[in-house]
Amino acid sequence: MEFIKRSSDYALRGLIYMACFPKGKVFYLNLIAERVKVPPVFLHKLFQKLCRSEIVISHRGTRGGFSLAKNPAKITVRKVIEILQGPILLNRCLDKRYRCHREQICSLRKRLSLFQKKTINFFGRMALKDLAKDEKYTRDI
Repeated sequence: MEFIKRSSDYALRGLIYMACFPKGKVFYLNLIAERVKVPPVFLHKLFQKLCRSEIVISHRGTRGGFSLAKNPAKITVRKVIEILQGPILLNRCLDKRYRCHREQICSLRKRLSLFQKKTINFFGRMALKDLAKDEKYTRDI
């Protein structure tokens, strides 16, 4: 079972790369794709979604590209996953919109709920800034 889908993985690679550089830096999408080993067409689609969610900013023109819309310390892995994949759910029964007739008696649901909360908190505390500190990209742009 994949928890983090390929789309989230690719987007996070690109965002972490961007977080390795000074605030306001504009990146050509093809350069990001090359450096993080992601297909540029796929990355472009992902960045369009991230742009609509105000995680990145699209810059048009000859000096165009993408930049981070927020401080990397304020962009969490949880936020990116939820933008691209939807809410983090281990099972449908943990979705607040779904009502299971076994909710009050199900021992599995209780344990899954605890694990889901810990998972959400884990990804919610993990910011791009923290991940960028550990990256090995050369800062040669």
